[in-house]
Amino acid sequence: MRMIEMSEMRPPFSRLRVGVFTACMALASCFLADARATAAEISPEMLIAARNGDLATVNKLLAQGEGVNAGTAEGVTALMVAAAANHVAVVRALLEAGADARMKTASGKTAAFFASGKGNTEVAAILEEAASKQPVVPKVSLLVSADFDCTWKLDGESQGHLASGASIKVQAELGKHIIYAVTADGADQYRQVIELTKIQQELVTIGLKSVHDSRVQAEEEARLAPIRRAEEARREAARRAEQAQLEEARRAEEARREEVRRAEVAQRAEEIRIARAAPVWEDPYSGLIWATHTNGRTLKWSGAKSYCQNLTLGGQKGWRLPTKDELRGIYDPSNGPDHAAGGIQLNGHFLILTAQAPYRGPGLFDKVMGGVVSVEAAAAGTPDPGSSSSSSSSYYYFDFASGRDSVLRSPPPDGQALCVRGSGQ
Repeated sequence: MRMIEMSEMRPPFSRLRVGVFTACMALASCFLADARATAAEISPEMLIAARNGDLATVNKLLAQGEGVNAGTAEGVTALMVAAAANHVAVVRALLEAGADARMKTASGKTAAFFASGKGNTEVAAILEEAASKQPVVPKVSLLVSADFDCTWKLDGESQGHLASGASIKVQAELGKHIIYAVTADGADQYRQVIELTKIQQELVTIGLKSVHDSRVQAEEEARLAPIRRAEEARREAARRAEQAQLEEARRAEEARREEVRRAEVAQRAEEIRIARAAPVWEDPYSGLIWATHTNGRTLKWSGAKSYCQNLTLGGQKGWRLPTKDELRGIYDPSNGPDHAAGGIQLNGHFLILTAQAPYRGPGLFDKVMGGVVSVEAAAAGTPDPGSSSSSSSSYYYFDFASGRDSVLRSPPPDGQALCVRGSGQ
């Protein structure tokens, strides 16, 4: 049995071999010139077995699917050959297998005609009787089972209900047949085209379960699809909401940091304002107390020294000129044009005269110039800058513009005084 579609055509046999066919046709040469073609082509083996009366081979070939009414291109069938050869047993076997005694060649000659022509009266009588009856069509036993409850039809004829796992035996002719089945609810259908080519029991399974399962799965997928889409949309919305929250938190944190930074800047500006407004500023690192302004007019170094020694500021006395190291301690390049911490104003272009304290001897003094420049006598015991010999002294200076020390060989010129004192003085 082959499973085929209705549009499939079975190709004709082409197994006839010239040598065998010539030997077989020696017996039937009387009707070869005037015969008609048949639908199926007979095999050389069947022609030889019918001519020789080989009943076993005839039955074997029929069981293998050989067409009982197959013939040559001229319309010669196995029944005609056996009738002409007077093989009664083969004739009866072919008739029982469904051979049509009424079949004719192109000239209208039947198997009975060839038997009578050879004087085979018994075979002729058998054939004439068979021709007078309805031809026997060979049947094939079909064992049909189903893997799902259904009702089914064979070639459009209802065969009733068939339970899942059950089977039923029916008879069908050789050839093509259509099996159709449907579930009780009509939701699932099954259609199969089969071709029966052999006279033997064939097994057919109505495979509705896979059809049912595929449909149910498709319906479930269709049912779950909007749920999945909704869940995906919910997750996407949650993801976006989380991103929005994180972005909002990030912006809030940036705003908080900016607010803190501005507060710090404002606080620092306020501190500088207060320090500049106040007459004194205490350095939290060194503990020194500084005047926030110079004396306001140019002085000789001796005058600057006297100014600080006689200064009363913020109710405090004990002021002096700072050393270059003390000036370095208040150097802050991030603070305004004067580069001085605590809001100290150095008056830009003015020279600030300084001296190291405590004094180790005469001639120890500093000079601040261009922002603030600090200069000290290079060696202990150099003359006091107020004496006539001070012009030969060497002085160190600290440049507040660059933050570096250097040596200046000249007496300090006129400048202004910036005073400092210790916190415990």
